[in-house]
Amino acid sequence: MNSGANNRLVLAFDDYSDSFHMTHILSPNQKFPEPDENIQIFKTPTTYRQAGTYFATYCSVDKTPSSIYQDIAQQLSEETGQVRDASSQNSEREESCFQHIKQKMEDMRSFSSKSVISTKNLENYMCSEELIVRLAYNWRITLIRGNKSRTNGAASRQPLVRLENAIEIRNYVENGQFISVGEMYGKRYALAWFEGHLHMFVWDPKGNMWELETSPNNVRSNGKVIINFLRATNPQIGSIMDNAYATLKEFRREIRNRDAHAQHEQGMILSHYNQRCRERMLEIEMMAAVPAHGFLRETF
Repeated sequence: MNSGANNRLVLAFDDYSDSFHMTHILSPNQKFPEPDENIQIFKTPTTYRQAGTYFATYCSVDKTPSSIYQDIAQQLSEETGQVRDASSQNSEREESCFQHIKQKMEDMRSFSSKSVISTKNLENYMCSEELIVRLAYNWRITLIRGNKSRTNGAASRQPLVRLENAIEIRNYVENGQFISVGEMYGKRYALAWFEGHLHMFVWDPKGNMWELETSPNNVRSNGKVIINFLRATNPQIGSIMDNAYATLKEFRREIRNRDAHAQHEQGMILSHYNQRCRERMLEIEMMAAVPAHGFLRETF
């Protein structure tokens, strides 16, 4: 959860082959949803000390990750009244920039066969670099550097805009910072708020720049990537999730071994493992943000 001037919450779950995440915009006084006691879902405690990004995990031994997600999302919707997409902000400015690009390209085609427009030919007051990057993030235009395009298919039918300058990543991740940087699968990754959402970046040593790893649109894959990174690079989160999964496996094994036992005995087993689940939900310390340095690859 991003707590502060931009109060946003990402709910994510990872269930082996399936994952999901969604960004919710909260009111300034809203925090992590605290589960109702009657639904038997337990959350790590959170102490809010300062603006920044906080992490919490939810655990239940008799619910699947997707059902935990649905219950918490439902509770959040009841508290907020609606779910708003963070990327929908500034849409009028974005649309004006997009129309400006299209008009400039039409003007160019009247005396040239070029299908690419350079940022130097756009009016900065209409199309700042920030708006151009947002249009590319939302897949409305395609950005290129140099004389060659790496795009094909649907992307090639979008307006092509050539950048004159490399994109400095510090200007686009929130507060010019990465939430966390770490090694996973032999590669260097960074986690940050980008365009209103939680995203992963991977370092390309050959190109000497960061590349967006998570997709602006394919949210079903983003949850898995982010959770895997947090488990691999944050010992607290890794330990809590490992313990939660171990508790769940023990519970399922004992229930299978006692199928023939009375219903009340199964209820006692459920209560016992729920208590173990609750006890293992320890507070996750806030990560120290890292200044973001380097350039961002223009293809999203």
